[in-house]
Amino acid sequence: AGFRRSWRGFFDDTKPPIIRLGKDDASSAVILLHGLGDTAHGWAGGASVLLNMLPNTRFVLPTAPVQPVTLNGGLPMPSWYDIAGLEDRADENCEGLEESCATVEALIQEQKSHGIPLEKIVVAGFSQGGALSLYTGLSRTYRLGGLVCMSGYLPFARTFTPSPEA
Repeated sequence: AGFRRSWRGFFDDTKPPIIRLGKDDASSAVILLHGLGDTAHGWAGGASVLLNMLPNTRFVLPTAPVQPVTLNGGLPMPSWYDIAGLEDRADENCEGLEESCATVEALIQEQKSHGIPLEKIVVAGFSQGGALSLYTGLSRTYRLGGLVCMSGYLPFARTFTPSPEA
């Protein structure tokens, strides 16, 4: 019970936090998605190091909403979608995946509104965030500059058909 309270208390806002690093006039952007149970803050240090190497790139680090995760006994934690198990994720339900895709798409549109073309936007992620990056980037009707999946997988891999435009 204490774990539930600690996560809920950590996120008192109705919208999870987003960290934005870099110049307002950046010419490229990386949207970096954390893994299950982590937050944007867990990747901010790494993004800062990358920003020093890529000073004309904006880094956008959203935090997943806190929700119950079946894999972890229903405990609420930051999660892009529900995960039931680790054995065979290719056929998993992934409740909440489309909502998280919409969050990523809104961040992509935000970068476009700042003048960054799609071919200069990369969506990257670790673990569950990597799965979200692949699914979002390969299922939409536009092509991004790149997708990075670190230690992740493609949800619905057995039945997934990439968008011809992606």
